[in-house]
Amino acid sequence: MKSIITLLLLSSSLFSNSKLYGQELTLCEIHGQDPINNYLVNSSSSQFLTNTLSNQVIYLPGTFTVNTSQFTFDNCVIKMASGAKILIDPAKKLTITNCKIFSCTDMWKEITVSASAKLQLPDSEIEDGQYAVHSSINAPILNITNNRFNRNHVSIYMSNKIPAQTSFNYNIYGNVFDCTSSLNSPYPTQSPVPAQISFVGIWLQGVPAISIGLNGAGLNEFINQMIGILSEGTFAVVTASTFKNISFNGLYEGYDTGIGISALNNSYLMEKGLGNQTSSSPTFDNCESLAIFSSSSVVRCFFNRIVILEVMA
Repeated sequence: MKSIITLLLLSSSLFSNSKLYGQELTLCEIHGQDPINNYLVNSSSSQFLTNTLSNQVIYLPGTFTVNTSQFTFDNCVIKMASGAKILIDPAKKLTITNCKIFSCTDMWKEITVSASAKLQLPDSEIEDGQYAVHSSINAPILNITNNRFNRNHVSIYMSNKIPAQTSFNYNIYGNVFDCTSSLNSPYPTQSPVPAQISFVGIWLQGVPAISIGLNGAGLNEFINQMIGILSEGTFAVVTASTFKNISFNGLYEGYDTGIGISALNNSYLMEKGLGNQTSSSPTFDNCESLAIFSSSSVVRCFFNRIVILEVMA
């Protein structure tokens, strides 16, 4: 099953050398001055009489721990301090729905999904995280749908190897991964130091089996990243996903950049695009190095239209 490549020639007078596109207002610029009505100082979900916080402007200066069976942030604005994080304890469940999470100072750290924990994350906007969602692979339920991730170093990072026979429920579809302006400064102990633009949309390490995207649901859109999806030692099926303006930034932390999907270290990747006709919407549009890169891995890709931009002097 074939893919089609379209070459577009652009005049240099029409071409922007900027690695960042859009330059829209950040969540901090929109909501940074909203009056705070709840300070989560050294706090945990067990300190609340209710299992839901709704319609609040929240400031999180350190770590908020979900240590009750379930907890929900609903329609909240959550301002994260430098290096702050949300930790979901083992066997606990956190739901974040229709929320806005960001920092007005340095980057914040992550939402940590511990082993056997569960995360439901629909319809939210998340900016300025080092690893916006950092999940242990043996988290049994991870539903991340219809969100906008913007200006994160890595938006979703799944790590740690587990037995391949273990069963999980992962839904990751309808999300936008973008970088519309320069990232915040790193928090004091952050390593590695981030570049100006987002490194990876979804980073998978040692995941036995995962499907990214869902046919018939909204697309996953990877825009203005250095790498759209980075797969290492992972069995991944990628559908209903597009990759646009994927920026070459040299070798970053040992990884080649400007790549839509990078499959490394004994990964198996099956990727299906949006169609291979000249009238089809591009699956890969201006990936500055490669649409797909493979090293010591097996890759099968089909039904793609790949658009390459060339600049004329």
